[in-house]
Amino acid sequence: MNKTLKGKVTRLENNVLQKQELGTTKICTCGFPEPEQTLLEQARKLSEMNLSYDDATAQQLTIIEKAGKTLNFRIFDLFTMYLEGLLCQGDPIAKVVLHERFLWFIQQLREELRQQLEVSEIERNTPEDCEVDVVDEYFRKSPDVFTEKSYAELSTEITLQCMKAGREPESE
Repeated sequence: MNKTLKGKVTRLENNVLQKQELGTTKICTCGFPEPEQTLLEQARKLSEMNLSYDDATAQQLTIIEKAGKTLNFRIFDLFTMYLEGLLCQGDPIAKVVLHERFLWFIQQLREELRQQLEVSEIERNTPEDCEVDVVDEYFRKSPDVFTEKSYAELSTEITLQCMKAGREPESE
């Protein structure tokens, strides 16, 4: 593309497209089945009430939990459909590898978040005059995340589960 045309395209993009900002992405639920739309709307209204976990009723907690699971499913479905189509292009081995790596990423992210929550709790409960760096000690004992070893362990675990499932007699 020549320089003049590239400049015109850039100016057009800058004038037509809005600058993308984190946190502005929205999922339109209008295409979801009606019961899911109703559930998500109820959960949205509950979230606007800013209830604490202790103040919410069992029914309210159930609605919020079910809505969270529904959104998790929809986001996972959208993510995997996009990636499978874009990256795997019908290759079943690539699809297995994609799902394995995605599972590994989610597990490692969950572990990292769990560790950060524990560190926050440690920092909150550690007196300021404590001479020992309790957080440093915590991280020395906790497993590292996003390592080649953690991926290899998950891959081995999945392979063993698949092999075991293949050897089990079929149930009738």
